[in-house]
Amino acid sequence: MDRPWVLTEEGRRSRLGTELACLICGDPPRDARLYVILLERIPGTETPRAAIERHVEHLRNLDAQGRLVLCGPFADHPGGMLVVRAEDERAAAALAASDPFVREHLRTHSVRTWTLANALNDYLKPGARMK
Repeated sequence: MDRPWVLTEEGRRSRLGTELACLICGDPPRDARLYVILLERIPGTETPRAAIERHVEHLRNLDAQGRLVLCGPFADHPGGMLVVRAEDERAAAALAASDPFVREHLRTHSVRTWTLANALNDYLKPGARMK
């Protein structure tokens, strides 16, 4: 995992008192939920290198804010996905709308509320308890 904020004293100090989510157990901070942002290429549009660079900077900013969980393009489909932390669906939609790919009309987007299922929550089996 690449967390550049841990490399400097200032970066570490900026996170003091911040509740971080555990990517292994999927336990987001109590005031945040997980959302999936699906980005779809708009047919017939080209994606300039400068737009990709702005998109990557956007991802870095989300990561520095503790909002980005996972992201990446699909290998078998023209588009990509971000998993983000947000207080509610409106906040997640605002994060999606602020992406340069979306602002510059290079991608459409949709937002979905997401619940991580894993061994620690018995894959969301009804009645299961957290381990």
